[in-house]
Amino acid sequence: MIRPSQILFWIYFYMGWYGIVSLGQKQDSILSLLLPLPPLAYLIWQRELPFKGYLRAVVLCAAGLIFDSLSNYLGWISFIPTAPFPIIPLWLFSLWLLYFCYMPLLAKVFQNHWLWALAMGAVFGPLSYFTGTYFELLRFNATYTIFIYALFWGAHLMITARILWK
Repeated sequence: MIRPSQILFWIYFYMGWYGIVSLGQKQDSILSLLLPLPPLAYLIWQRELPFKGYLRAVVLCAAGLIFDSLSNYLGWISFIPTAPFPIIPLWLFSLWLLYFCYMPLLAKVFQNHWLWALAMGAVFGPLSYFTGTYFELLRFNATYTIFIYALFWGAHLMITARILWK
């Protein structure tokens, strides 16, 4: 059963995502670091995961940060303005921090449905980045990039669903 706090959590996620990309667009990326703080405090307060789960979540987010950095380095994507390797823009780091806060909820939703996690990650992961192109924060430099991101995000969400609660 979905709790009202989970609904508020999801609403904040989308508002936070929009706030972070809006601040990135206005070059106020430092302020974007504040938006993940409320859900992070809530996550810690509620003790949503066992300690090992938090460590796994940190590793999964680090993998995502490395993937985005490599994508920039390999020229699959470009950040606007340019972010030198291995640095990613601060707004994207803020998005990964916000995503970290939502990983326990995503893992619960997809815990026994890893094929759904694979499909949803493959669709909505790259769609999120594609939306970033409309905010003029990044650019896909090749048509195959969206497929690479679909593979990454499908695998990432499936792994999140399978290992976060173990």
